[in-house]
Amino acid sequence: MRSPETRYFFCASLVLVGASLVIVFLCLGLRAIAEESLASSGNAKQNDSLSLPLVWPESGWERVSPKEFIPVWMETLPWWNRKEKVLKQMREERAVVVSVVTRDVSLPPVSKKGQQVRRQLKLSGAGLIEAPPEFSSNRIREFYRLKDLSQYVKESTFNQRQKHLFLHVAAFDYHARMLMEIFFHDQLKGRRQILFHVVAGTLSGMKGVVEIKDIERLKSEFSMTALYEYDRLPIPQLFVEFGLEMVLKQMAEKIRSMVETLYRSQGSKSESEAVSE
Repeated sequence: MRSPETRYFFCASLVLVGASLVIVFLCLGLRAIAEESLASSGNAKQNDSLSLPLVWPESGWERVSPKEFIPVWMETLPWWNRKEKVLKQMREERAVVVSVVTRDVSLPPVSKKGQQVRRQLKLSGAGLIEAPPEFSSNRIREFYRLKDLSQYVKESTFNQRQKHLFLHVAAFDYHARMLMEIFFHDQLKGRRQILFHVVAGTLSGMKGVVEIKDIERLKSEFSMTALYEYDRLPIPQLFVEFGLEMVLKQMAEKIRSMVETLYRSQGSKSESEAVSE
């Protein structure tokens, strides 16, 4: 059996040649979860999160989640909309832009000792979809399609009543399972959002939003922002520095391709039906 050091070295080699990045990140980044522990502790954790002050994380951010869901934040003017060069790449080259950064952050005071400083992993990125926002949003919300994006996604099950998304990913000798609480939020004009909160797994506590925004006729901007606070990162730093951006970019491109293919197929079908009439 390989030692942990050997497994990490092997995975690093895969990253450097650009192979199997999705498998490595998911499998090393997650641990098996137990529904029993979720039932006993999930409500208490959510109540604590709901009580966090609304002034965090910092100026230039807005809370996009309703009061009944855990606080989820987005930048009011995301970095890809602040840089003309990036916007040009998205529009003219159909680029999917991704940023992965780690930094120190001061969390809201939790005691008389004052603010708590922790590390934060911030994942963000965006791209353009050649399909209307309503169509794009509806397709992305069909979570059962996730297993068709990769042969390594063994299960993607969405519990409509509980609004829980369960993912099971397997590759080599590794299995990864995670449970996410989902909230569909369409109350902001021109913005359709999928809010998520990882309630069990190694990245338990990560929260974020996938947003589909109306930008022009028959086109949408899709983006993701996720924040994860930690004392010790549960995934190897190597993957954060070299592999994670590529993983997110690859998955976003596959999702976009799926949405656009389905939209074109719908258009072709409609045209054929019109001709037959």
